[in-house]
Amino acid sequence: MRPRSSSTARSKCASTASAWTPRSAASFRPSKRPPTRSLTSRCSPSAWPTARWAARSGWPCWARSCLAASTPASRSTLGVDYGASLACRGGGSVALVHLLIGLLADVVFDKTGTLTSGTPRVARVVCHTRALDEDALIRLVAAAEHGFQHPIARAVRRLAADRKLSVPAATTTASQIGLGVDVTVEGRHVLIGSRRFMESRHVGLAAAEADERAAHGAGGAATFVAVDGELAGLLVLQDELRPEAREAVSALKARRMRDIVLLTGDHPEPSRAIAELLGLRNHYAELSPDEKAKLIHRLKREGHVVAMVGDGVNDALALEEADVGIAVPGGAEVASAAADVVIMSGGLDRVVRALDLAAETIAAVRRTVNIAAQANLGVVGLASFGLAKPLASILLTHGITLGAAIITTRQPAQTRSPRRRRPALHKNVRRSSSN
Repeated sequence: MRPRSSSTARSKCASTASAWTPRSAASFRPSKRPPTRSLTSRCSPSAWPTARWAARSGWPCWARSCLAASTPASRSTLGVDYGASLACRGGGSVALVHLLIGLLADVVFDKTGTLTSGTPRVARVVCHTRALDEDALIRLVAAAEHGFQHPIARAVRRLAADRKLSVPAATTTASQIGLGVDVTVEGRHVLIGSRRFMESRHVGLAAAEADERAAHGAGGAATFVAVDGELAGLLVLQDELRPEAREAVSALKARRMRDIVLLTGDHPEPSRAIAELLGLRNHYAELSPDEKAKLIHRLKREGHVVAMVGDGVNDALALEEADVGIAVPGGAEVASAAADVVIMSGGLDRVVRALDLAAETIAAVRRTVNIAAQANLGVVGLASFGLAKPLASILLTHGITLGAAIITTRQPAQTRSPRRRRPALHKNVRRSSSN
């Protein structure tokens, strides 16, 4: 595996999601070198001198036979998902294999949109100014969030549509990924975001502390709204845990993963509640996209092989920094571009299936190497003693390679789709006729 350039990744991910295209994402992903390719590259230099020495020890016919038998026949590793709805980008499939080879493995999950449904609802709207009622506050927030695809923006737009509110257009828009947005709507300066974002803009939040504690106590997240530099209100959002999240985490624990970590940009209280429900020991909250990537980098420096599972723009840096980045369906395009493996459909159970497929792949690669190496050594031995002619050596070598490839790419028995059996109508007919 080649080391990645963190500076390039950070400069690319600093832009908004609208700046990302498949073409720019292709240049964003550095090339990976599969571990299996490194293995064959290490073996080839020693295999060739051995064959050349054996060829020099006999007659010219033996020499041609030895050279034919030792000529490397390349084969590409095919990633087959057998209905698991997985797409590997670049070296994604072999990266998963690398994950399982590691002695230590951490699986890091993002919370919002990954472990949760990703479709939060606005459970409560609290106004902290007499100049704006709930509908007026929702109009401003919906206008500010227009054009954004993160879960909070979609939840606010759904609420505005349900109340049949006319949403004005924002004249200027600026966003700070993972923290908030800064817009101008109808001549008003509107800020929407987390506590950290508001504090960075010197907005006082003392009046909303009680409402914030109540929201966190109910397992919700608080998003603050400021108008013209003053606190205008907050939105309480509720997001449900994915139904398959507990089963997926339990399955990963059963596969002896070293640790399963939860990270999020939300407040510590909601993340602690999710971590307790899933039985996770380590969870990190109020992380910016850059801090998520730094956490992944720290785990890697400690010698851990890390897989990151995410879905949003905020996760792109962490997906890129991880040894294996896995993007769940329904996420942002930038997350899919930064990931090694993209789950096209299904839920978190596909993450477990991806690891199982990687285990099957590495077992198949080892089986192929053993078969091909032992058989080819036998052919070289036959050629060295003149028992195999050049044509026979070529046929044997390529036949062995083809057979090993067939064995490797053969679908495992447990993943084959069962054949449909036709109903035994003739038996019933015979019985009825006999009666």
